[in-house]
Amino acid sequence: MAKDLAHRSLDIHWPEAFHPETTALFAHNEIIIDASVEKIWKLLVDLRQWPVWYPNVTELQVLSGGPILQQGTHWQWKTFDTLFESDAYESEPYSRLGWYGYLPGTEPAFCHTWYLAARGESCLVITEESAKGPEAEKIRKQDEAMMHRGHRLWLEALKWMAEK
Repeated sequence: MAKDLAHRSLDIHWPEAFHPETTALFAHNEIIIDASVEKIWKLLVDLRQWPVWYPNVTELQVLSGGPILQQGTHWQWKTFDTLFESDAYESEPYSRLGWYGYLPGTEPAFCHTWYLAARGESCLVITEESAKGPEAEKIRKQDEAMMHRGHRLWLEALKWMAEK
């Protein structure tokens, strides 16, 4: 986690309660993808397609706001073998996504962000997640790098989809 904190992006907009230096768990991952920002954005915001190309997502159901992820979208999904609900709080087309994640019936405990920046014909994709509370503490004690590995898989799958 210390290495991820040292590389965290200053371009991410963090809600105050989830600032990485104050939470129990944090992951930073980034990758260059040889595809346009527009193509990558389209893959990221189509919630219906996540289970098709990212193996760590199952049982995704949009509860409100439509299948295209945008501010106000509310969905339920299984990731890391755990059922979560999520609410998007930020959606700046072709640039930023942010959502809260939580166990159904609880307060937000996870905050996941995406940042995209064109690099010529390619795109820098950064994803970061900050987590607080008992579940985050438990994950940190059991396997601090779990979230980092899951996000690396997500980025590799996104790269594969965008470049094919």
